[in-house]
Amino acid sequence: MLLLLSMIGLQAIAQTDSIVMTINGKAVTRSEFEYAYQKNNKNGRHIKIANFAKQYALYKQKVAAAEEARLDKTASFNEQVESLLSPTVAPVSIPTVSTPSASLEQDARRLYNEERREVEGNGGLVSYGEILIRINQHATAYEEDKARVLADSVYRALQGGADFATLAKKYSQTKGGRVFAVVGRNEVLEEVEKALFSMQAGELRAPVTSPFGFHILKVYAREQYPAYEVVRPRLIKQLEMANLRQQIIRQQQGQSVNTVVLAPSLDTKGATAVDENLKREVCDGLLVTAITHQKLGILANNRSELERYFRKHRKEYRGVLKGKSDVPKSVDEVLPLVENDYQQSLEKGWEKELKRKYKVVVNKKVLSAINHK
Repeated sequence: MLLLLSMIGLQAIAQTDSIVMTINGKAVTRSEFEYAYQKNNKNGRHIKIANFAKQYALYKQKVAAAEEARLDKTASFNEQVESLLSPTVAPVSIPTVSTPSASLEQDARRLYNEERREVEGNGGLVSYGEILIRINQHATAYEEDKARVLADSVYRALQGGADFATLAKKYSQTKGGRVFAVVGRNEVLEEVEKALFSMQAGELRAPVTSPFGFHILKVYAREQYPAYEVVRPRLIKQLEMANLRQQIIRQQQGQSVNTVVLAPSLDTKGATAVDENLKREVCDGLLVTAITHQKLGILANNRSELERYFRKHRKEYRGVLKGKSDVPKSVDEVLPLVENDYQQSLEKGWEKELKRKYKVVVNKKVLSAINHK
């Protein structure tokens, strides 16, 4: 009898929460999809179901990429989730939109100026490459010596003119080698940071020891803080997440929320629990922000790649300079435009890669039912 009731229950769930699509085999249920669709159709907007399905599939492909990179297993991710879902801790690091009429764009620009002042006042940014020869936590003295010898050998090869990117891909025990990264203070290991901010542009540093192993570092340049257009998508997402944080607090306190939220469930103590769709929205949003920064943020700040992109598309900027009809001679003359265009080209390339890697299967029957309900 219990088995029969269980089967009936499972059938009922399947009927009421059918699968709209799968992303790399992972199901997106109808309740999840409808929640996201309704959230994105507020304020008089109307997105066609078919178009939204494509957008949401791409969004979930980015989530899949973040999960494959194990970004959901990091301490920082768990801390952010806990902070956002905590009913008692008020947000302090991200400024929120103060009034309903405040401009999100103005808040994003204010946040940009605050970040820029903080970074520039703290030593600026450094672009660098890194080759890590890792030491396991329980390595023997022999294994540690072996790693040190390898690190010294790689360093001497680089001194002799070997290509950094080639050796990074061959020997570095970080994924693919960190051939190019741009960081400020408090973003890397203390030992690495101390070395980087004491190095000159073009300098190669002998292996630096940390609890993780030996780091061979090369500084390319001191970098300017990116233009607003480059970091705008991340800032807008941060502000949206801050507003979502306020929504969660109101939901947990039993206040009305100006959004579509399913009826809250009760935990074992009878307190209101955060809706599962809201939890998913928080987690997915953090993951997409993190993987986008990881995949695009570093490349977007690569000066040599920006110049290469400009040389290839230079004629497209003819006449954009005020009072001039000629083609710009230097990337600096149209830098914000080039940074924005380059960012978009990187994103398009990444999206093509995501679509190839993570298979999407849409249940057209269920999608049609949503479309015509």
